[in-house]
Amino acid sequence: MPQLDPLALEQPERLLGLLRDHGNVRHIFFGHVHRDIAGTVAGIPFSAQRGLHARFELALDRSGETVEQAPPSYAVILIDSANQRVVVHGCDFLERWPIYSAETGALVVPGTAPEID
Repeated sequence: MPQLDPLALEQPERLLGLLRDHGNVRHIFFGHVHRDIAGTVAGIPFSAQRGLHARFELALDRSGETVEQAPPSYAVILIDSANQRVVVHGCDFLERWPIYSAETGALVVPGTAPEID
């Protein structure tokens, strides 16, 4: 994201070389960068949570620091080393939205969605 590029590492190839040379790095976790981000670098999966306040608008085609209000978020990370599996579950909290039954579609718990101007 252009607005985050100034925060990049000064020597990214040096870090990537260390990660590749180590040989057993399975996942990189870091945070927070005000966006939920996941991908791969040097063949190693990575993920970051957005944090507890606002998030940067998803604007891949332009610079700027437009920030939008977002619910706070945390992640639950499940690591199964025997099967070489990592699962990251993101969870927003503090905002109450209506909850519906996946089976019937019926309203289970009424919520209070934020007002939209």
